[in-house]
Amino acid sequence: KIYSNSDCSSSFWDILDLLDTTQGDLDLTKQLIEQYIQQFVNLETEAGEAVKNNDTKQLQLVAHTIRGSSSTLSIHSIAESAKLCEDAARKNDLPVAIKHLKIVKSTYNQFYIIAQQKLKDWK
Repeated sequence: KIYSNSDCSSSFWDILDLLDTTQGDLDLTKQLIEQYIQQFVNLETEAGEAVKNNDTKQLQLVAHTIRGSSSTLSIHSIAESAKLCEDAARKNDLPVAIKHLKIVKSTYNQFYIIAQQKLKDWK
């Protein structure tokens, strides 16, 4: 178990909140992060298909799933952008939904770099 002030804790990704959620269980924390990364890759593909097919209902569902998973891991920045994407898709506003989806993807890329470093540090 670990509780460390050196961990990244911010509105971008509140790692300390995630560690609190997992009660400091690093194995569980690592497993959740790895599952999130795998899930995101699949959801990113689904989102791309939804956009290609102008399917705002599917995009709304994908964005909702990303939002929930991101919230569970305390990745607030992705969760917030996913919510905006979800809201736009719900209103059938595909251009705005796409704009927020791009932010989700960009923010995920930043998260991925940090997550890989954390996973390496925690081995």
